[in-house]
Amino acid sequence: MTSVSRNGASANAATERTPLLSTATQETQLTLPERNATFTKKIATPARQIAPDLLRGLLMIFMAEDHVNVTVKGYPHGTALGSEDASKQIPGWTNTLGYVMRTISHLCASGFALLLGMGIAFFIASRATKVNRDGTRKEGWKAMQYMKHIVQRTLAIVAANYAASAMILFQGFWLANIVLVALAFDYLVVGTLAVLLMFAVEPICQHIWAKILSEGREDADCSNEETEATNTAVDPTPSPSQRAAFHSANLLLLVLGAFTLFLTVQVDPKHGDCKRSSTSDLVGEGDVQLFMHEAMFSTTSKPPPSKWLIDRNCSNNNLTLLWNLLFYPTNCRGIVSGFPPMGWLPFAIFGLLYGRLLLARTHAAQRRSSSNKTVQEALHNITLEAVLAIIFAGLFVGTRLLHFGNLSENCLPGSTSKKNPYLESIKAFFYVVKYPPSPSFAFLTLSGNFALLVLFAITTSSVLSPSRLVNALRSDANPLLVFGRQSLFFYVIHLLLASFGGPLIAKSPLAHKIKKGDWDGETGEYGVGLGYAFFASYALLLCIMYPLCKAYAKFKSRQSSDSIWRFF
Repeated sequence: MTSVSRNGASANAATERTPLLSTATQETQLTLPERNATFTKKIATPARQIAPDLLRGLLMIFMAEDHVNVTVKGYPHGTALGSEDASKQIPGWTNTLGYVMRTISHLCASGFALLLGMGIAFFIASRATKVNRDGTRKEGWKAMQYMKHIVQRTLAIVAANYAASAMILFQGFWLANIVLVALAFDYLVVGTLAVLLMFAVEPICQHIWAKILSEGREDADCSNEETEATNTAVDPTPSPSQRAAFHSANLLLLVLGAFTLFLTVQVDPKHGDCKRSSTSDLVGEGDVQLFMHEAMFSTTSKPPPSKWLIDRNCSNNNLTLLWNLLFYPTNCRGIVSGFPPMGWLPFAIFGLLYGRLLLARTHAAQRRSSSNKTVQEALHNITLEAVLAIIFAGLFVGTRLLHFGNLSENCLPGSTSKKNPYLESIKAFFYVVKYPPSPSFAFLTLSGNFALLVLFAITTSSVLSPSRLVNALRSDANPLLVFGRQSLFFYVIHLLLASFGGPLIAKSPLAHKIKKGDWDGETGEYGVGLGYAFFASYALLLCIMYPLCKAYAKFKSRQSSDSIWRFF
């Protein structure tokens, strides 16, 4: 987000986007951080990226559909009847339309965490240098300035969580993790990691690589003096040691992301296999999810079932309790948590890695002197996203064929046969465990999100798409941008509207009594089903949110760049 640092850094330095923490503007400046750049030089105007903002807006729309469904009970909340939990037997599948809609909504949590990490990379880059009015730049923020800002944003997400989870808090809980707490934790961890990479890891790696590659310090000093003297408008080409340090840091992120991703399989009591026995008393994620849904969206006047008042994953040992909160669903000591933060951490790490790669490729394209440089920059970014989409799609297919990275082994209908159960039907092939997210869930949803980024990058490029389409997508009236730019505001308000308004619709003459086993709620509740009442409720929510988001954007634009309202 645009801000003015206390040391006088200009607001024109650069703007960046952090998903779920919106700003009045929706620009992403693609400039590389230069930790040791003490000289000044002219710089080119960075490119503006709105594809991530369009993706975020589309994900908000998908998310709203899923929450409306939980509120008015349109179809079972899951692709499988019962749950989407780790190591839990699946009795059957939901109806086809409900299955498709729920699968699409899987993109949301994955995409938000991915864009969170991507936004951190842009944020680090945008504050790495400060730009003077004459277009020159010099060294920007220090490590402590970054950390202060990261902590402020983390607290802003936590504050938004308290506002959005009011219905649960009213029932005696002092903390309800309905995904925002997990994202706040991941933002703090990945933001700190990004600062460490910039101020510690990469400088150390560069020093080591400089010795290995026998780079001379005097040559480097000479190069800096020449750059300062010429005050060139083109960024200098990184030295071999700088490139090696950059790629070493990226390799570290890749390994760390992969490790945390597969950690969900290792810490699961049954390691994702329904045939394995376990003496663990850890409660299934679906149990906590059911409690949260009943607490927020119940259509009955009575409180949630008494069985939810029993502590789950509780411990008198605070360290054990903290471990359970990080890795497992928890209902203990006034805390209810349905999204273990460690399960969503790898998505943010991959987002940080992707953002760094995107910045580097854009930076490299800008250094090239070519008549079609604009086309090259656009194609470079699109190619990176397309390659990542294909890689993750291939990994997902591998989980189906080679039986790795799943938390549903021997859990699908027909798993007793000798055939591969994932190949029995399309529904079985695309079934993934979300609670906590399995590696197969990550591969499927990351592939989908990168494919959407490719689509938006192409359709918003003035050199690749018709001008009418580009102008329409870039318009401030575009609902995708309206929702994407006020994403945290959208999240809080739409959830409150759903919490209070949804049960009223579910109790109206439009609803009918739920049959036993139709939904994961209590028998005796009412729901509208997957018909015109459901889609009308969904459209009504979006129509209400559009002018509210527009009004909030106008209000936010009048605030100072360091106002707390800029965080929402």
